[in-house]
Amino acid sequence: MFKWFLVFFISLCSYAQNPVLVCLGQEELLLHQKKEVGPVYKLNQYLIGELASANQIAFRKKFIDAICQSKDFSPSVNLLRLILIEGKSLYIFKGDVFQKAMEESTIDNFIDNIPEVFFKYLSSLQALTPHHKCLKNYISHLDYFQTRYRYLGEELSNKIFEEDKSKIKVIFEDLKNLDQILIKCKDLALKDKPKG
Repeated sequence: MFKWFLVFFISLCSYAQNPVLVCLGQEELLLHQKKEVGPVYKLNQYLIGELASANQIAFRKKFIDAICQSKDFSPSVNLLRLILIEGKSLYIFKGDVFQKAMEESTIDNFIDNIPEVFFKYLSSLQALTPHHKCLKNYISHLDYFQTRYRYLGEELSNKIFEEDKSKIKVIFEDLKNLDQILIKCKDLALKDKPKG
């Protein structure tokens, strides 16, 4: 299995025009070597699949560095964060009018699914915690977005995120301290444990 993966990864890197795809492929290899199959693994799998189909669309250089070089998060989480905050401005659309329109349509479809991907990622993180309200209690604005997403529906979800980018930034600032949040959640779970 690992041999197959290594061949796939090498061919992906040699095929990729997209340095972000290469970066995600390297992250995939590390996750595979560590045998990690948690939230970042699932996010990475999704993003690789989506970017492989949009491989010809270039990222702006400053965002490539922010995705692949930042130490705050893994490349997958950095990409998720930047898509939510920056949207289509991550990309350079080039070519004739028809090609640009095709590229923009591809990215629009990709971005339309990102709020759902974001909530799935957070749900996967929540599943790792010992208390059902862990992330909601310790990550600012999370309840705000979850409530709006739940009640306003998927068709309005991108609009919700576009209007509140500063709150998204705060969520990711809080996620930088995920290890401390998980410790607080253990304490919360012990407090709420029935006595007897």
